Amino acid sequence: MASETMLSWISAEIIKEQLETEGYVVHFEVVSGLQVKDALRFEKEGLVNFIDRVWYFSNGGYNGVLNVTGGYKALIPYATILAQLYQMPMYYLFGDTFSAQESYPLIRFPQAPLAIDWSTFEKYASVIRDLHAGIDDWEEYKRKHNISYDFSACISTTDGKDALLNAIGEMFYRIYQKFQLVYVLQNGPFSGEDAHRNRPILHQEIGKLISALTNYIKSNGLTKATKEEIVQRMTMPEQTGGKDAGELVHACRPGDEHFIFKAPRSGIEVRLLYSFDYDHIQEKLTKVVIYDFRVGQFNHSSYIKEFRTFYQLNKDRELIPYLLEPNNYITQ
Repeated sequence: MASETMLSWISAEIIKEQLETEGYVVHFEVVSGLQVKDALRFEKEGLVNFIDRVWYFSNGGYNGVLNVTGGYKALIPYATILAQLYQMPMYYLFGDTFSAQESYPLIRFPQAPLAIDWSTFEKYASVIRDLHAGIDDWEEYKRKHNISYDFSACISTTDGKDALLNAIGEMFYRIYQKFQLVYVLQNGPFSGEDAHRNRPILHQEIGKLISALTNYIKSNGLTKATKEEIVQRMTMPEQTGGKDAGELVHACRPGDEHFIFKAPRSGIEVRLLYSFDYDHIQEKLTKVVIYDFRVGQFNHSSYIKEFRTFYQLNKDRELIPYLLEPNNYITQ
Protein backbone atom coordinates (compact mmCIF):
# COMPACT_ATOMS: atom_id res chain seq x y z
CA MET A 1 0.00 0.00 0.00
CA ALA A 2 1.26 3.46 -0.90
CA SER A 3 0.14 6.97 -0.07
CA GLU A 4 -0.72 9.54 -2.76
CA THR A 5 2.73 11.13 -2.47
CA MET A 6 5.17 10.62 -5.34
CA LEU A 7 7.96 9.29 -3.10
CA SER A 8 5.66 6.66 -1.63
CA TRP A 9 4.45 5.59 -5.08
CA ILE A 10 8.02 5.26 -6.41
CA SER A 11 9.15 3.35 -3.30
CA ALA A 12 6.22 0.93 -3.54
CA GLU A 13 6.87 0.37 -7.25
CA ILE A 14 10.54 -0.46 -6.60
CA ILE A 15 9.62 -2.87 -3.79
CA LYS A 16 6.99 -4.50 -6.02
CA GLU A 17 9.46 -5.02 -8.87
CA GLN A 18 12.09 -6.46 -6.54
CA LEU A 19 9.66 -8.92 -4.95
CA GLU A 20 8.42 -9.99 -8.38
CA THR A 21 11.98 -10.87 -9.43
CA GLU A 22 12.04 -13.21 -6.43
CA GLY A 23 8.86 -14.98 -7.59
CA TYR A 24 6.24 -13.26 -5.44
CA VAL A 25 2.85 -12.13 -6.72
CA VAL A 26 2.50 -8.50 -5.63
CA HIS A 27 -0.67 -6.40 -5.52
CA PHE A 28 0.13 -2.70 -5.32
CA GLU A 29 -2.43 0.01 -4.66
CA VAL A 30 -2.54 3.67 -3.67
CA VAL A 31 -4.70 4.46 -0.63
CA SER A 32 -6.89 7.42 -1.47
CA GLY A 33 -6.64 10.32 0.95
CA LEU A 34 -3.18 9.52 2.32
CA GLN A 35 -1.42 12.79 1.45
CA VAL A 36 0.36 15.64 3.21
CA LYS A 37 -1.46 18.78 2.01
CA ASP A 38 -4.96 18.48 3.50
CA ALA A 39 -5.09 17.41 7.16
CA LEU A 40 -8.87 17.13 7.22
CA ARG A 41 -8.91 14.88 4.15
CA PHE A 42 -6.10 12.82 5.67
CA GLU A 43 -8.15 12.26 8.83
CA LYS A 44 -11.59 11.78 7.28
CA GLU A 45 -10.63 9.86 4.14
CA GLY A 46 -7.02 8.66 4.17
CA LEU A 47 -6.93 7.07 7.61
CA VAL A 48 -10.35 5.49 7.18
CA ASN A 49 -9.34 3.97 3.82
CA PHE A 50 -6.07 2.72 5.32
CA ILE A 51 -7.99 1.04 8.15
CA ASP A 52 -10.35 -0.49 5.56
CA ARG A 53 -7.46 -2.11 3.69
CA VAL A 54 -5.81 -3.50 6.81
CA TRP A 55 -9.23 -4.76 7.88
CA TYR A 56 -9.69 -6.49 4.52
CA PHE A 57 -6.42 -8.38 4.76
CA SER A 58 -6.85 -9.19 8.44
CA ASN A 59 -10.41 -10.43 7.98
CA GLY A 60 -9.83 -12.24 4.69
CA GLY A 61 -7.93 -15.26 5.93
CA TYR A 62 -4.50 -13.83 5.11
CA ASN A 63 -1.55 -14.21 7.47
CA GLY A 64 -0.93 -10.46 7.43
CA VAL A 65 2.17 -8.78 8.81
CA LEU A 66 2.61 -5.03 9.28
CA ASN A 67 6.08 -3.72 8.41
CA VAL A 68 6.43 -0.11 9.56
CA THR A 69 10.01 0.39 8.38
CA GLY A 70 10.26 3.71 6.55
CA GLY A 71 7.27 5.04 4.68
CA TYR A 72 4.54 7.31 5.98
CA LYS A 73 5.42 8.04 9.63
CA ALA A 74 2.00 9.54 10.43
CA LEU A 75 0.49 6.07 10.03
CA ILE A 76 2.71 4.34 12.58
CA PRO A 77 0.54 5.16 15.65
CA TYR A 78 -2.57 3.89 13.85
CA ALA A 79 -0.75 0.84 12.48
CA THR A 80 0.43 0.03 16.00
CA ILE A 81 -3.13 0.09 17.35
CA LEU A 82 -4.39 -1.95 14.38
CA ALA A 83 -1.70 -4.57 14.94
CA GLN A 84 -2.72 -4.92 18.59
CA LEU A 85 -6.45 -5.07 17.87
CA TYR A 86 -6.25 -7.46 14.91
CA GLN A 87 -3.50 -9.64 16.46
CA MET A 88 -1.24 -8.99 13.46
CA PRO A 89 2.53 -9.30 13.95
CA MET A 90 4.23 -5.92 13.51
CA TYR A 91 7.91 -5.49 12.68
CA TYR A 92 10.46 -2.74 12.30
CA LEU A 93 13.76 -3.13 10.43
CA PHE A 94 16.29 -1.49 12.72
CA GLY A 95 18.83 0.75 11.02
CA ASP A 96 19.57 4.21 9.67
CA THR A 97 20.35 3.65 5.99
CA PHE A 98 19.87 0.30 4.30
CA SER A 99 21.97 -1.64 1.83
CA ALA A 100 21.23 -4.94 0.09
CA GLN A 101 24.72 -6.12 1.03
CA GLU A 102 24.06 -5.91 4.77
CA SER A 103 21.63 -7.52 7.21
CA TYR A 104 19.69 -5.65 9.87
CA PRO A 105 17.94 -6.68 13.10
CA LEU A 106 14.20 -7.22 12.71
CA ILE A 107 12.38 -5.95 15.79
CA ARG A 108 8.96 -7.36 16.63
CA PHE A 109 6.53 -5.16 18.54
CA PRO A 110 5.11 -7.07 21.55
CA GLN A 111 1.42 -7.31 22.34
CA ALA A 112 0.47 -4.41 24.61
CA PRO A 113 -2.10 -4.63 27.46
CA LEU A 114 -4.72 -2.46 25.73
CA ALA A 115 -7.71 -1.93 27.99
CA ILE A 116 -10.69 -1.05 25.79
CA ASP A 117 -13.93 -0.06 27.47
CA TRP A 118 -16.33 -1.81 25.10
CA SER A 119 -19.22 -0.96 27.41
CA THR A 120 -18.92 2.62 26.12
CA PHE A 121 -19.75 1.37 22.64
CA GLU A 122 -22.76 -0.51 23.98
CA LYS A 123 -23.89 2.58 25.90
CA TYR A 124 -23.62 4.84 22.83
CA ALA A 125 -24.50 2.35 20.10
CA SER A 126 -27.15 4.55 18.45
CA VAL A 127 -24.98 7.67 18.81
CA ILE A 128 -22.06 5.91 17.15
CA ARG A 129 -24.22 4.92 14.20
CA ASP A 130 -25.29 8.56 13.82
CA LEU A 131 -21.69 9.76 14.04
CA HIS A 132 -20.68 7.21 11.44
CA ALA A 133 -23.20 8.84 9.08
CA GLY A 134 -22.30 12.38 10.25
CA ILE A 135 -24.07 14.85 12.57
CA ASP A 136 -24.75 18.48 11.58
CA ASP A 137 -25.15 20.15 15.00
CA TRP A 138 -23.03 18.28 17.53
CA GLU A 139 -23.58 20.63 20.49
CA GLU A 140 -27.36 20.33 20.19
CA TYR A 141 -27.10 16.57 19.66
CA LYS A 142 -24.96 16.18 22.80
CA ARG A 143 -27.47 18.06 24.94
CA LYS A 144 -30.36 16.04 23.56
CA HIS A 145 -28.69 12.66 24.13
CA ASN A 146 -26.82 13.50 27.37
CA ILE A 147 -23.42 12.42 26.05
CA SER A 148 -20.53 12.55 28.53
CA TYR A 149 -16.89 13.45 27.92
CA ASP A 150 -15.67 9.84 28.04
CA PHE A 151 -16.47 9.34 24.35
CA SER A 152 -14.73 12.45 23.00
CA ALA A 153 -11.54 10.64 21.93
CA CYS A 154 -13.47 8.94 19.12
CA ILE A 155 -15.06 12.09 17.68
CA SER A 156 -13.88 14.67 15.16
CA THR A 157 -15.78 17.97 15.17
CA THR A 158 -15.53 21.43 13.59
CA ASP A 159 -16.30 24.28 16.04
CA GLY A 160 -18.88 22.14 17.81
CA LYS A 161 -21.00 21.91 14.68
CA ASP A 162 -20.60 19.01 12.27
CA ALA A 163 -19.23 15.85 13.88
CA LEU A 164 -18.25 12.36 12.80
CA LEU A 165 -16.22 9.43 14.02
CA ASN A 166 -12.50 10.07 13.67
CA ALA A 167 -10.08 7.38 12.50
CA ILE A 168 -9.77 5.90 15.99
CA GLY A 169 -13.54 5.91 16.39
CA GLU A 170 -14.03 4.22 13.03
CA MET A 171 -11.40 1.64 13.91
CA PHE A 172 -13.09 0.64 17.16
CA TYR A 173 -16.60 0.93 15.72
CA ARG A 174 -15.83 -1.54 12.94
CA ILE A 175 -14.30 -3.94 15.41
CA TYR A 176 -17.25 -3.59 17.76
CA GLN A 177 -19.65 -4.30 14.88
CA LYS A 178 -17.79 -7.22 13.37
CA PHE A 179 -16.12 -9.08 16.18
CA GLN A 180 -16.91 -11.13 19.23
CA LEU A 181 -14.61 -10.19 22.09
CA VAL A 182 -12.80 -12.86 24.10
CA TYR A 183 -9.69 -12.54 26.26
CA VAL A 184 -6.27 -14.17 26.20
CA LEU A 185 -3.09 -13.88 28.25
CA GLN A 186 -0.90 -10.89 27.51
CA ASN A 187 2.23 -12.21 25.74
CA GLY A 188 0.85 -15.72 26.20
CA PRO A 189 0.23 -18.57 23.74
CA PHE A 190 -1.99 -16.43 21.48
CA SER A 191 0.84 -13.92 20.94
CA GLY A 192 3.13 -16.56 19.40
CA GLU A 193 3.80 -17.70 15.85
CA ASP A 194 1.84 -20.93 16.35
CA ALA A 195 -1.34 -18.97 17.11
CA HIS A 196 -0.78 -16.66 14.15
CA ARG A 197 -0.19 -19.60 11.81
CA ASN A 198 -3.34 -21.39 13.02
CA ARG A 199 -5.46 -18.26 13.39
CA PRO A 200 -8.32 -19.29 11.02
CA ILE A 201 -8.65 -22.67 12.76
CA LEU A 202 -8.51 -21.16 16.24
CA HIS A 203 -11.08 -18.50 15.41
CA GLN A 204 -13.42 -21.15 14.03
CA GLU A 205 -13.07 -23.42 17.06
CA ILE A 206 -13.37 -20.58 19.58
CA GLY A 207 -16.55 -19.64 17.74
CA LYS A 208 -17.83 -23.20 18.14
CA LEU A 209 -17.01 -23.02 21.85
CA ILE A 210 -18.99 -19.80 22.33
CA SER A 211 -21.92 -21.18 20.32
CA ALA A 212 -21.90 -24.49 22.20
CA LEU A 213 -21.70 -22.79 25.60
CA THR A 214 -24.47 -20.32 24.75
CA ASN A 215 -26.72 -23.04 23.37
CA TYR A 216 -26.05 -25.30 26.36
CA ILE A 217 -27.20 -22.58 28.76
CA LYS A 218 -30.35 -21.88 26.72
CA SER A 219 -31.31 -25.50 26.02
CA ASN A 220 -31.01 -26.45 29.70
CA GLY A 221 -33.14 -23.55 30.95
CA LEU A 222 -30.17 -21.91 32.68
CA THR A 223 -30.46 -18.38 31.29
CA LYS A 224 -31.41 -17.01 34.73
CA ALA A 225 -28.91 -19.19 36.60
CA THR A 226 -25.72 -17.92 38.20
CA LYS A 227 -22.35 -18.93 36.83
CA GLU A 228 -21.86 -21.26 39.79
CA GLU A 229 -25.16 -23.02 39.04
CA ILE A 230 -24.23 -23.38 35.37
CA VAL A 231 -20.83 -24.83 36.24
CA GLN A 232 -22.40 -27.23 38.73
CA ARG A 233 -24.81 -28.43 36.05
CA MET A 234 -22.07 -28.75 33.43
CA THR A 235 -19.80 -30.80 35.67
CA MET A 236 -22.41 -33.20 37.02
CA PRO A 237 -21.55 -36.86 36.46
CA GLU A 238 -23.03 -38.20 33.24
CA GLN A 239 -25.36 -40.61 34.98
CA THR A 240 -27.05 -37.75 36.87
CA GLY A 241 -27.65 -35.45 33.94
CA GLY A 242 -24.34 -33.93 32.89
CA LYS A 243 -23.92 -35.81 29.64
CA ASP A 244 -25.24 -33.03 27.42
CA ALA A 245 -22.34 -30.76 28.40
CA GLY A 246 -20.36 -33.03 26.11
CA GLU A 247 -17.16 -31.57 24.72
CA LEU A 248 -17.47 -28.37 26.79
CA VAL A 249 -16.04 -30.06 29.87
CA HIS A 250 -13.63 -32.62 28.45
CA ALA A 251 -11.68 -34.32 31.26
CA CYS A 252 -13.19 -31.85 33.74
CA ARG A 253 -13.22 -32.61 37.47
CA PRO A 254 -15.78 -31.35 40.02
CA GLY A 255 -14.52 -28.09 41.51
CA ASP A 256 -12.40 -27.10 38.51
CA GLU A 257 -12.33 -23.38 37.71
CA HIS A 258 -11.14 -24.05 34.17
CA PHE A 259 -12.49 -26.25 31.39
CA ILE A 260 -11.24 -27.98 28.26
CA PHE A 261 -13.21 -27.72 25.04
CA LYS A 262 -12.65 -30.74 22.81
CA ALA A 263 -13.55 -29.30 19.44
CA PRO A 264 -15.72 -31.52 17.22
CA ARG A 265 -13.49 -33.29 14.73
CA SER A 266 -13.32 -31.63 11.33
CA GLY A 267 -10.09 -33.07 9.99
CA ILE A 268 -7.82 -31.60 12.65
CA GLU A 269 -7.66 -32.01 16.43
CA VAL A 270 -8.15 -28.85 18.52
CA ARG A 271 -8.31 -28.36 22.30
CA LEU A 272 -9.01 -25.09 24.11
CA LEU A 273 -8.32 -24.30 27.77
CA TYR A 274 -10.92 -21.75 28.87
CA SER A 275 -13.01 -20.17 31.60
CA PHE A 276 -16.07 -17.93 31.45
CA ASP A 277 -18.21 -15.43 33.36
CA TYR A 278 -21.99 -15.22 33.11
CA ASP A 279 -24.43 -12.46 34.13
CA HIS A 280 -27.79 -13.97 35.10
CA ILE A 281 -29.43 -10.53 35.14
CA GLN A 282 -28.37 -9.66 31.58
CA GLU A 283 -28.73 -13.35 30.70
CA LYS A 284 -25.55 -13.52 28.66
CA LEU A 285 -21.91 -14.54 28.69
CA THR A 286 -19.92 -11.51 29.80
CA LYS A 287 -16.40 -12.86 29.48
CA VAL A 288 -14.73 -15.86 27.86
CA VAL A 289 -11.01 -16.36 28.50
CA ILE A 290 -8.92 -18.69 26.34
CA TYR A 291 -5.71 -19.52 28.21
CA ASP A 292 -4.05 -22.05 25.94
CA PHE A 293 -4.66 -24.33 22.97
CA ARG A 294 -3.47 -27.39 21.08
CA VAL A 295 -3.84 -27.78 17.32
CA GLY A 296 -2.98 -30.70 15.04
CA GLN A 297 -0.41 -33.17 16.32
CA PHE A 298 0.04 -33.10 20.09
CA ASN A 299 0.61 -35.57 22.92
CA HIS A 300 -2.87 -36.77 23.91
CA SER A 301 -1.59 -38.47 27.05
CA SER A 302 -0.01 -35.35 28.55
CA TYR A 303 -1.82 -32.21 27.33
CA ILE A 304 -4.56 -32.38 30.01
CA LYS A 305 -1.99 -32.31 32.79
CA GLU A 306 -0.10 -29.55 30.95
CA PHE A 307 -3.30 -27.51 30.70
CA ARG A 308 -4.06 -27.89 34.41
CA THR A 309 -0.55 -26.87 35.42
CA PHE A 310 -0.53 -23.96 32.98
CA TYR A 311 -3.84 -22.65 34.33
CA GLN A 312 -2.68 -22.71 37.95
CA LEU A 313 0.51 -20.86 37.05
CA ASN A 314 -1.14 -18.25 34.82
CA LYS A 315 -4.74 -17.75 35.97
CA ASP A 316 -3.96 -14.38 37.61
CA ARG A 317 -1.89 -12.92 34.76
CA GLU A 318 -2.85 -9.81 32.78
CA LEU A 319 -5.44 -10.39 30.05
CA ILE A 320 -5.83 -8.59 26.72
CA PRO A 321 -8.76 -8.52 24.27
CA TYR A 322 -8.73 -11.05 21.43
CA LEU A 323 -11.13 -10.40 18.58
CA LEU A 324 -13.06 -13.14 16.85
CA GLU A 325 -14.48 -12.82 13.34
CA PRO A 326 -18.31 -12.77 13.27
CA ASN A 327 -18.87 -15.81 11.05
CA ASN A 328 -17.38 -17.97 13.78
CA TYR A 329 -19.74 -17.29 16.69
CA ILE A 330 -23.27 -17.45 15.28
CA THR A 331 -25.48 -19.41 17.67
CA GLN A 332 -28.24 -21.69 16.56
